Amino acid sequence: MRIVLASLVTSGISWALLCLLVGWGLGCSSGRVSDDDDAGDDDTGEPADDDDSSMVDMVTIHGGVEIITVGDYQPADEILVFQDDDPTNSTFTTGEEGDWYIDLPAEPAHAFVRAERDDLTDVMFMLDLEWQRDRVDHLVLFNPFVAIERARFFEEEFGFTYDSTKGLFHAGAVSRTQGTEYAGATVEFDLDYEASFAVDDELAPGNTTDTQGVLAFLNVEPGTTTVIVRGPEGNLCDGPNPVPIYPGIATHVVYLCD
Repeated sequence: MRIVLASLVTSGISWALLCLLVGWGLGCSSGRVSDDDDAGDDDTGEPADDDDSSMVDMVTIHGGVEIITVGDYQPADEILVFQDDDPTNSTFTTGEEGDWYIDLPAEPAHAFVRAERDDLTDVMFMLDLEWQRDRVDHLVLFNPFVAIERARFFEEEFGFTYDSTKGLFHAGAVSRTQGTEYAGATVEFDLDYEASFAVDDELAPGNTTDTQGVLAFLNVEPGTTTVIVRGPEGNLCDGPNPVPIYPGIATHVVYLCD
């Protein structure tokens, strides 16, 4: 059997490559949308402009898609990407690598972006826009499964039976100084789950990150939880909370550590 992670093909899955499951490349650029009405200066706080209200801060998120499959390669075009609480703010991926851009209001500081296509499992990224507005060198990477293959993938690669009534939670820790490959961070939350693994060159059960800085939690009880992430020295890491877990959906969240 071939294991295919998008265009990456291997005779047996590499857990270094499986870190693609959580899409740790993150990035955006920022811009401003003006409400300039050309009606004269009515903003005493900003006498040089003539807006009728303060300017709206926006963040542009750039992303891609890597489809996880145990079958033939799957191009990642025509996937709907949208803001979870405003589905009208949407776009479609283009090209085989699933390139996409979406503009989000910078406030509130956290936002959910989802990706859907009929033949794929739904995936969701909970973005920390305060941090991501400075990340212009990477992109947000969605990693949906081919829907009809997810149960087979769980059984043959994780060794667990996939439960469609449960969720999949990917939590990662990145460092302000060390970057995305951040080992020794622990992740805790109060929802029941069947198993957790550190994703790296080898699969390691547990709730402490290896050098990839990535943890995968399988068959998580749906609900809303507060996630606590600590660095190797016990320092609390910053990131989105609370985090909702939905049945059948993979939720990705990243936390920033000192």
